[in-house]
Amino acid sequence: MPPQLFKMEKVGPWDRLLTIINPVDFDKRLTRNLKIAHRRVGLDYRKDVRSSIRGKKYAANKAMTVATKGSSTPLVDDSDLINAIAIQVNGAESVEIGVKRSATAQGKNLWNIAEILHQGATIRVTERMRNFFKLMHRSGRRGWRPLNPSTTVMRIPARPFFSEPLDANESKYIKHYEDAVIATMKGK
Repeated sequence: MPPQLFKMEKVGPWDRLLTIINPVDFDKRLTRNLKIAHRRVGLDYRKDVRSSIRGKKYAANKAMTVATKGSSTPLVDDSDLINAIAIQVNGAESVEIGVKRSATAQGKNLWNIAEILHQGATIRVTERMRNFFKLMHRSGRRGWRPLNPSTTVMRIPARPFFSEPLDANESKYIKHYEDAVIATMKGK
């Protein structure tokens, strides 16, 4: 039996396939699409963190804190913390979301404050603190009272306003990256 000859014919947009699998173009498209995905993740996550702060789902402030800041709403005074949440896209490599170390409001370092509010803290009571509490109480400031002699520490409860939105919305953020890869594979 003589050998069978088969003929193959290209049908369809083969030129597009060559564009898609071209390594140089593919890398450029992937880089562009990852930058877009990082930006979308950053904007969504910042929005979710701000909603978490405004959500009033954390335990109310203690009486002394209410007296000091004039509100029982945790994390929110005058929107300094909310406005300090920033995003920075680092090319196709990563996106950073948080409070910049240089962020300040009314002379206070917001990065340190954000870290303490997010993670909570235990503060050792010093003699100077005891004297300050006594002074505030004697001056008639509402909500202030002298510290009990047995009080050796003060606790600021953790209010994880950064990690909770990340855990709750992880699939939304991952979808942005999946969309970036799909767009790249489609030649966009």
